[in-house]
Amino acid sequence: GLEQRQILIDTSILDIEVNSMNFIEHTIAWCQGEILEGKIIVIYALTLMILSIFILPMTHLSNSKFLIIPLLLSALIFLMVGGSLIFKNPQRIKVYQQSFLENPIEFIKSEKKRTDEFMRWYPKTAWALIIISALALFTWIFVESVSIHYLCFVILLFCFSGLVIDYFSKARAQVYLDHIH
Repeated sequence: GLEQRQILIDTSILDIEVNSMNFIEHTIAWCQGEILEGKIIVIYALTLMILSIFILPMTHLSNSKFLIIPLLLSALIFLMVGGSLIFKNPQRIKVYQQSFLENPIEFIKSEKKRTDEFMRWYPKTAWALIIISALALFTWIFVESVSIHYLCFVILLFCFSGLVIDYFSKARAQVYLDHIH
């Protein structure tokens, strides 16, 4: 009973110690993946901004000006998210390496807990984006206003982009979580 559980606990700690040497490599790879994701998001944001600049000369047309502000706001949000990933992750790598060197077992346990916690957010985020998209689509269909259609278009674009980003983020998170377990 108790002795057998203690042996299992000791064995799992030994297993963590043996496998922990390359665990930090997975953590660094995760962070580097987030940096790459950030760069892709920044490029996407800049593309949206450039698109807005091309639309700007058409603002003399009846409702095209209603597209520019939501598009720029969307681009700004993506720019902040991407920039955050690019600039925060190199710092996180240093902190993670230091934490790992100080206590590998505790570091792995804390990473497991942290990863388990944010993995629960992916379905919630996906559902929120799907519901917002459905509302935007419903509004687009039933409201006869070109300016509202532009706004709905940007909301749909933003939500679709968020779903794509979340999908790839979740896939990387699952790979990382598999290395923890």
